[in-house]
Amino acid sequence: MRRLARSLVLLVLAAPAAAQAPNGESWELFRGWSAARRVDFRVPYGPCTRAAQALADELGATRSVSLDPDDRHADAVRVLVGPAWDAELLELLRPLGLEPMEPGFCLLGREYRGPGDALRAVFADPEQPGRPLVVLLGNDLEHLAVYLDELPRLSRPELTVWADGDLALAVPLELDGTPREAELQDYLARRERYFASGESFEVEHVRLVLRRALPREHLQAYTVAVLRACKQTLGWFGVKSNQAPALELHLYEHLEDMEECLGTGASFVASRIAPRAHVLFAPGMPHDAGAGAAQVLARELAGVPVPEWVAEGQPLAAAGSFLGWPLERWLTHLAASRNLPLVPEILPDGAGATVDDLALGPARALLFRQAVEGVSPGAVRALWKGARADERRLTVAYGRSARTMAEGGLGARRERAGGRGAPFLRGLALVESERVRYSSSWVAEAVLEAVRLVPPPDAVSLTVLASPDDPAPVAAGGRARTAHGSASDLALQSASAAARAHGLHVALALEVLARPHGAWADVLPWAAPAERGEFWARYERVALHYALLAELMGAEIYAFGANLATIPAGRFEDETPTAQQLEQRAQTWKSMILRLQSVFRGSLTYGASLGGPAGEPLFTPNLGHVGLHFFPGVEDARAAPEDELLARTLRFELQQALDLAVRANKPLLLLQTGFPARRDSWALPQVPRGPADPAAQARYLGFLADALAADLENADTLRGFFLWNWPIDPQPAGAGDRDFSLRRPELAPVLARFFAR
Repeated sequence: MRRLARSLVLLVLAAPAAAQAPNGESWELFRGWSAARRVDFRVPYGPCTRAAQALADELGATRSVSLDPDDRHADAVRVLVGPAWDAELLELLRPLGLEPMEPGFCLLGREYRGPGDALRAVFADPEQPGRPLVVLLGNDLEHLAVYLDELPRLSRPELTVWADGDLALAVPLELDGTPREAELQDYLARRERYFASGESFEVEHVRLVLRRALPREHLQAYTVAVLRACKQTLGWFGVKSNQAPALELHLYEHLEDMEECLGTGASFVASRIAPRAHVLFAPGMPHDAGAGAAQVLARELAGVPVPEWVAEGQPLAAAGSFLGWPLERWLTHLAASRNLPLVPEILPDGAGATVDDLALGPARALLFRQAVEGVSPGAVRALWKGARADERRLTVAYGRSARTMAEGGLGARRERAGGRGAPFLRGLALVESERVRYSSSWVAEAVLEAVRLVPPPDAVSLTVLASPDDPAPVAAGGRARTAHGSASDLALQSASAAARAHGLHVALALEVLARPHGAWADVLPWAAPAERGEFWARYERVALHYALLAELMGAEIYAFGANLATIPAGRFEDETPTAQQLEQRAQTWKSMILRLQSVFRGSLTYGASLGGPAGEPLFTPNLGHVGLHFFPGVEDARAAPEDELLARTLRFELQQALDLAVRANKPLLLLQTGFPARRDSWALPQVPRGPADPAAQARYLGFLADALAADLENADTLRGFFLWNWPIDPQPAGAGDRDFSLRRPELAPVLARFFAR
């Protein structure tokens, strides 16, 4: 019961937006798409045909597909592509309010006349009830093919419009195609406002567009990196510097700005058509080192690349950098930890489904460098357009580089952090909400408020919920990934940068979901007999991704999971394993942990709980810390317990935790500990129950501070704690995760007792 309650409350506390039904989702279209066994494409002959064929090849694994305009099926899902003057498409798009123009079209009060302007709409097919319809319409058929790179999620009626290769607006639709204008996201207008009063300057063939004047030394260093990446790209294609086409880079000062203006956050986002890239250039965050400029430049010189590995590898190879690390250094780390993928793993399109993207991109960059080394510009262009690579030659060269880097990296590994000599961490769990995410600029405000406490904390933890399954997969196309989190990798890096700006240590805490829509691992622990064989492989995919990310962002602590009450002890629910099975599972956990330790060089831990039905986790001795989610309650307390009972309970539970760590001969870290501002949570502090009662929270925390300061046996085994929680959202405490909020002025005195320890 305690474990189930813990899971239910965490679903309320921290479930990401992705765990909810996506905005505008239609159950009718979901059923229609699921039942459809056929997809009919109608596309104009030419580049659109090739693009549609690629999608058809992917769909062909589960459905029959036709590209013959005369071969139509009554129950098929239709994908219709055509120009802005196509009478049939204009009639279907009438509910959108679209008006044809010469040239272009007018929609929702804006004219789209450029050759790179296009729209895509998904709504119920008026000719085939219950089936989704996809319409892609644009002003130029060759440019239109660029947008035919994926079929979106067909259960979500939505309109997407692009202007000159950049996202212009997105708006949910009613089933009949009528726009829900109150929910319209006008990205083009936001970009225009963002740069309206800014400035720009040109260096050689590159124009940089800024929101405002930025520090000259930072811009100068970035400009040097951009020109270096461009020079490398020009050399590969045999083009002189004075013949380089003009490029435009738009710089964004915060990840939140980029998301607001582009609908996504990334190191860079290249326009699909124009010689323009949008680049994140935020204080404390790694920039793209010219990768965006290199990608756009290569496309201007040689067109759209065909092989996925070439498209991904070229910009990173030109920039020589990956998320703030020199590319060679990160490749060396991957090679030394035996996590550099092999050539057959990285060449196929869709390799991101099995190879983590934090290893795949750099590996493809290395392979691209080797593929173009010493060859003519003509050979580079051939490779760019899909000529078969000499896989045998590349395998030999790639393997030689991997061995050299592995040998060099083994002697350069730093001493692991987190032992008994490491600093004692006095931390806060910095949590996001559905309204305010880790990518928000409010993170800096929350951290600033925390460090103004007297005395202040010296660490924060960031919690991410993640699954190996995509919570909103596209129907076809798109970029495959091995892990899908409630916060993007860049959002976590952005929050970490806000903490680092004040000298705080950072812990990354992973909570693995068995399913992407909010199923916690101990509620649905992949324990069905058909899934048990893949449990560890799926779990390791997620845990490895965030181990790589924790290393990239320089976190001191990485907790690779939590809430698995039975699996860490080697038992699935509703089974009685044999001694041999338990031993095999213990070895599997140990093998996984060794792999994570090879990647992440800080202290590795796991968010276990005391008193679980399975006893102590088998893998505790293999970790850097014993990590606990520590929420001791007073058993069967229906009302506020007496002071003596509460004090005795907290001291006893803390001593139990210390004893566990002593038996494992590891330092103890309380990854989460706290109490909700509720009256009836004394028995189960994990669960906010009863009416609001801030005094109960303050009282519990006061006695918890006393317990941490008490003269307990082996008290020095405790090496830190993270109080749950410090919300990013600045709104006053209320429902959901705010029940645990410590951002209350009246709690400052009790917090001072924790941080003065």
